Amino acid sequence: MKILFHPFTQKLRTGMPSAKQYPADTWKRVVAMLPEHEIIQIGVHGEEKMCNDFRVGLPLREIEYLVRECDTWVCCDSFLQHMAVPIGKPGVVVWSVSDPLIFGYQWNRNVIKDRSFLRADQFGMWESETFNLDAFPSPRDVVHEIRNALCIPRLMQEASDV
Repeated sequence: MKILFHPFTQKLRTGMPSAKQYPADTWKRVVAMLPEHEIIQIGVHGEEKMCNDFRVGLPLREIEYLVRECDTWVCCDSFLQHMAVPIGKPGVVVWSVSDPLIFGYQWNRNVIKDRSFLRADQFGMWESETFNLDAFPSPRDVVHEIRNALCIPRLMQEASDV
């Protein structure tokens, strides 16, 4: 099955990564736990390559095509979850300190470790937020939700074939 993978958020104006950025080494563990799947990573120049198929600097039309063609997509709180809304393709979003009840969509698989890690001012500047590794869900929890996202459409198709 094909998974569209957008692992990174835009860097802050200071050049530092955002506090909502799932760490690269943790993403690598997620990818390593999905060897049976075709993973397509999209991103920008300078981002770390997490899989063999890494596409950089794609126009929005090409990203839209990939969202439509994949079996599911996965990202942290970034533009991809918002882009998928008019396409009607749910996916998996990894959260840490921003609230999926405010910034997410109920039809996605919103993976959050614990609401106690949510930042107090959900609309505050990201530059004032401290990165907290403990706020992120485990790779195992993320992979569990990816596998569930891949199973649901297949089960629905099998049920309609009966």
